[in-house]
Amino acid sequence: MHRLIALAAAFASVAQAAAQTPTFQSLTTTGNATIGGTITGSSTPTGSTNSSTLADLLGRQYYCPLSVGLAACVTDAPGGSTIMLAPNVTYTVSTNINVTKFNTTIACPGWNTVIKRGTTLTGTMLTLSGVGGTLRDCAVDGSAPTNSTNTGADLGVSGAGGGLFHNSVINSRGNSISLSGANSWARDNKIVGIANATLQTYGIWAINHVPVIIQGNTITSAGIDAIGFDGDGSIVAGNYVGNSHCYTGIGGGQIASYGGNGAVIANNTVQTGCGIVAGGIEVNSLHTVVSGNTVTNSQFFGIALDAAADNILVTGNTVLNPGTGTVANGFVVATNVSNFRVVGNAFTDNRGGSAKMTYGINVLAGTSNNYEIVGNHVSGATTANLFDGGTGTAKLIADNLGVDNVIPAVASAATLPVPVNPTFSLTGTTGVTAMSGVVWPGRTVNIIPTGVLTFTAGATIANTVTTVANVPVVGVYNGAAWNLK
Repeated sequence: MHRLIALAAAFASVAQAAAQTPTFQSLTTTGNATIGGTITGSSTPTGSTNSSTLADLLGRQYYCPLSVGLAACVTDAPGGSTIMLAPNVTYTVSTNINVTKFNTTIACPGWNTVIKRGTTLTGTMLTLSGVGGTLRDCAVDGSAPTNSTNTGADLGVSGAGGGLFHNSVINSRGNSISLSGANSWARDNKIVGIANATLQTYGIWAINHVPVIIQGNTITSAGIDAIGFDGDGSIVAGNYVGNSHCYTGIGGGQIASYGGNGAVIANNTVQTGCGIVAGGIEVNSLHTVVSGNTVTNSQFFGIALDAAADNILVTGNTVLNPGTGTVANGFVVATNVSNFRVVGNAFTDNRGGSAKMTYGINVLAGTSNNYEIVGNHVSGATTANLFDGGTGTAKLIADNLGVDNVIPAVASAATLPVPVNPTFSLTGTTGVTAMSGVVWPGRTVNIIPTGVLTFTAGATIANTVTTVANVPVVGVYNGAAWNLK
């Protein structure tokens, strides 16, 4: 006699599951089924015998008594079925469970049903390796710190299209969730890991070069990233993360892409991390969209483009008060990174005299080229709202509040550094024989001299002009030199 009891009448709802008394079936090795009977708690039903083929039972629900155990139930259930666990009990897992059969679902009546790692079990506790496997509505306990040796994930999905829905995962000493199956997914899970700097663990680890969907999860504690991924076409959307990246050996984002092409990181909320170099969102991938995210009070950067980032669109994001642990940037671009657009974002610090956002937007000094920084709201930075260190001239920086409406004073010098602001005052009377600074073909600046001085034609100045105090000089960069009038 097999050890599962088939559930013929589906539970009307999770909330009512414990109160119902449905009819069950128990499979035999010959394909016959025992029909009838009811259960209370985890007892086994009895009933009369009725002939039924095994194929007839595919897609039905099976009740898994605590006395049988989850591993045995997984072995007995046919592919395409649902294994329903008992309410208000804890299934302790002492051996690694691998659900290999296709489209198999393990379902709990609610988070009062717990799947708990045994105190000596290492490696991934429960793996969905069959195509389309699902675990839903369960509480999962990684048993840390009683199991102090575990380095594996508590839940893993290696089967294509498999996923995890509405589970609560706590006490993970290793990664809470691992996604390695093509188009695997994690939706609406709640993860509370261990905020420990020495445990370099992830809330959701999906660094396996496959597309994944990570959506609507709440992750509040992970040794390194709350979410790390690298698959082409992955979607990371609508998640809430915080109290993560406790590790201080190197700065990083609580949400981080580590490669891949064509990912979307959208509408996530990132709160304060747990280490002094815990950032918001870190991008190290290609052709990635970062849109509509909110990053608040991160210890380090708000949003960062790392060295391998290329063809990135950053739009509609809000970053507030980065640098709660150290000085930081609202948005930062690594040295020599090119091909990005930063459009319609807000990078602000409203802490006044205690502000720590060094730059609102910071393109680090290097050969960065082919980029656009347009229509952003940047304010409250302690050094500058916007710094452009890219030497490339295929770029456009325009219409940024906190930049275009700020008129800095620049002292006259033989080589005049033109700031990123479109209008600036020029103090002093030292003659100018060269112009450096932020340039691109067609760039126009308004120079307001406070006194009389001469711009002398040369390699970077197309024509000689002598100023009149308080009369603006308009400069247009022609691709090689500044035309002044």
